[in-house]
This record gives sequence, structure tokens and C-alpha cells, in this order.
Amino acid sequence: MNLRRLETFLAIVDAGTVTAASVYLQAGQPALTKQLKALESELGLQLFDHESNRLHLNAAGREVLPMARHIVQCVNEMKSSVQLITSNRHAS
Repeated sequence: MNLRRLETFLAIVDAGTVTAASVYLQAGQPALTKQLKALESELGLQLFDHESNRLHLNAAGREVLPMARHIVQCVNEMKSSVQLITSNRHAS
């Protein structure tokens, strides 16, 4: 599982569009679309329905969403903890 792909998925959900997510993530739309397609391929699920050039989170996407948030949150908490451990070791 690729963390970057999960972060891209969450950014698209939170921003509402790939365009808005690309501004937030400071990445090109084609790159985000590629990340999303790779995640969907990896999961074997389509996470969005495509309607009139808009993405709408589908049932599978709604089920994956809380798990993706949890994974990204855990990784971010781990990064914070490791930084704290590292800074405490350097301070000693």
C-alpha cells in the first residue's frame, strides 16, 4: 500500500475535485489522476463514479475512506513520535 496514493485519495475527497486537490498538494492534475488510478488498481476497486467530468465518491470509496484516514493518521502520528524521540536523544 502506497501512502502517497492514500494521501492523494484523501486530498481529492476533501477538496472535492482533482483540480482543487492539485492546488492543495501543489502537484499536477495528471499526476494526481495517475496516483488515483494506481490506488484503484491496487485495491481492485473503483472509488469514484465519473459523471460529466466530475468525480463522485461511490459506495466502495465511502467504505475505504475511514480506513484511509486512519492509516494516514497513524503514519503521521508515528512520524511525530519518531521526531520527538530523535529530538530527545539529541538533547541528552
